[in-house]
Order: sequence, then C-alpha cells, then structure tokens
Amino acid sequence: MHHFSTFFFTISDINAAIYKCTSDSGKLSYSDKPCKSGDNENVISMETNKSTWLEQLRSQKLPSIKIMKVTGSGNNVTIEYKFKSLNDSHRFMKNASELSSLNVSLYKMIPESGNSFGFAVIKISDKKSKLFGSLSSK
Repeated sequence: MHHFSTFFFTISDINAAIYKCTSDSGKLSYSDKPCKSGDNENVISMETNKSTWLEQLRSQKLPSIKIMKVTGSGNNVTIEYKFKSLNDSHRFMKNASELSSLNVSLYKMIPESGNSFGFAVIKISDKKSKLFGSLSSK
C-alpha cells in the first residue's frame, strides 16, 4: 500500500535547501532541517524566482538595451529603458514576459531616430491590461 503526502513550503527571497530523508525502514520525509542521525539524506537546493526573473532579464538583455530605471517589486514592476531598434525593444519585452511569467504592458514608446536611442516604459504585472480586455471579441 502506498501513501501519498502533499508538502507545502514557504521560501523567502534567499536560496533554500530541502532535506529528503529516508529512514532504515524506508520511511520518506522532507524537512528544512538536516535529517536525523542514521537516516539517508539527500539535499535538494532551491532558488527562489523573485531574485531571478529581473536579474535574468538584466543579464540576458542585448547590449543595445539600456535599462534606465526599475521601480516596484514582486508582481508589479515598471521598467524604463532605451533601445537602438524597435526589434530589440520587442525582444526585450518578450524576454520580460517569458522570464517573469507575468503580463507586460507598453506604457510609453518613443521610437529611435538616426543615431539616437528610442525610449520605452513597460509595466510587468499579474494584472491584465484593461485595454486588451475591452478589445476581446464575443
């Protein structure tokens, strides 16, 4: 007979470890603390994603994107940035959407002109855009 359990962990904005412990009798348990002496221990390292999506966006951006200002936190972030081409700006917005798994809305766009950079403001949020919600067909 198999027993199934569900475990819920709350992890703050730091790297965390979960200890998978197996006793001599085969009993399996999970904990945020090291296993009891004598138990077989496997450490599962977990990184939280709050620090990752914005850091990944910064590290994966094209050299032609210059992030000027980031405000907000969590599921409500605004990013102001400069770009060399509209294609680069679109790619940056797509990366923001994919990495954050949130909705990205364009608030302001000034296209590039000649040798000068363009400028854009995007909002990354768990809220859907009111504009696109009102445009849906019935």
